[in-house]
Amino acid sequence: MKKNVNRLGNIQDKRHVQTKRFLLKNVWFWIGIVIVAIVISVSIFNSDYVKNRMRENRIENAPTEYKSAVERAKLYATVTFLSKKGIYNQLTSDSGKQYSSKASQFAIDNIDVDYKKNALKRAKTIKSESPSFTNKKIRFELKTYYAFTNDEINFAISNLSKK
Repeated sequence: MKKNVNRLGNIQDKRHVQTKRFLLKNVWFWIGIVIVAIVISVSIFNSDYVKNRMRENRIENAPTEYKSAVERAKLYATVTFLSKKGIYNQLTSDSGKQYSSKASQFAIDNIDVDYKKNALKRAKTIKSESPSFTNKKIRFELKTYYAFTNDEINFAISNLSKK
């Protein structure tokens, strides 16, 4: 077997050099590179940054009522820790601003809220206001009065005792 000495004085196997040249000339190698580049491009396009920019553009181009509903929905989500249904009901209610159902749904669709965390925060608030409440009673409150889903309630109850 012939050995080649490269520029750095290292000995290389001739087959290694031929394999390297073959890879660079092989069409399938380049197709693989293109596929990897496409996959990376698609994952970048689907990033949170792009989604947030698209959401911001939708809100900027929306009618005034819709923009106002979005701001009010953010407030309900971050201050009162309401569920998705709770926010919608509050937006459309007499005690709220009585937004149209379309404006309210637009607001729900264009706010970024972790409803499981909202359920947990609401459960902690209930527990601090009524320390004698059992998990069963808290579950009832979250379902009946705050309209959280079973999945959100289960998350809240599971994490209620954690800090």
